Amino acid sequence: MKRKDSLTPAFVLAGSIITAAWLLYKRRPRDRIVSQESLEDPEVSKAFDRIARMPQMRLLRWYAIKRALKLIDHGQAVDLGCGPGLLVVEMAQQAADLHVTGIDLSDEMLLQAGGYAHRTGLEEQVSFRKGDAANIPFPDHGLDLVVSTLSLHHWRD
Repeated sequence: MKRKDSLTPAFVLAGSIITAAWLLYKRRPRDRIVSQESLEDPEVSKAFDRIARMPQMRLLRWYAIKRALKLIDHGQAVDLGCGPGLLVVEMAQQAADLHVTGIDLSDEMLLQAGGYAHRTGLEEQVSFRKGDAANIPFPDHGLDLVVSTLSLHHWRD
């Protein structure tokens, strides 16, 4: 009987924490506030690059590329929110007949992506453009494949 009494405060505390968290969650703003300013900071861009190179992110890119190349392995592809360009370059490395363009809002990210493409020698097969996922800078029916990973949280809609 003593053990049951000693667990009661722990359950009350856990229940209180869960209730408080739920109340805070319900009070959160419903409108998305998207900010791109921090992505122009070179230190933030370097942090994104470090995160993108982590093993779990490599696994995510491998899976996304594997799935994408089952759909199409030639023509024109675009990666929306390409960040440091890792997916763009890795996809191009695996599909010689596919030209891959990375689209990003951040000039700093595009600068990093272009540098990465240059270091890998794939400048002819990849390109990078400033643009918004809501208004892809390509004509209708001008792309064979569109991919995006890890950028949805930056999109306004």
